[in-house]
Amino acid sequence: MVESRLQGRNSGGGGRGIAQGDGEIAQPTEVTDAADGAAFGAALLAAVGAGNWPDIPSACRAAITITGAVTPLPAQMETYASRY
Repeated sequence: MVESRLQGRNSGGGGRGIAQGDGEIAQPTEVTDAADGAAFGAALLAAVGAGNWPDIPSACRAAITITGAVTPLPAQMETYASRY
């Protein structure tokens, strides 16, 4: 079995699909409550720039909620590891 120390995060439609078991993943993945990931990320960066948070990690800790987690099947991890 291949072990991975990486962890991803998904949001929006892709995140919902992965949380429901659609699609294949190669690493443990957290699902967030952000519906529009790109716009949400841009808003967080703007808020940091405006001084609402001191830095990006602080903004992420305060504004992003993890709503679930998905662990890949061992066969998926082995397939990805052999190809990438």
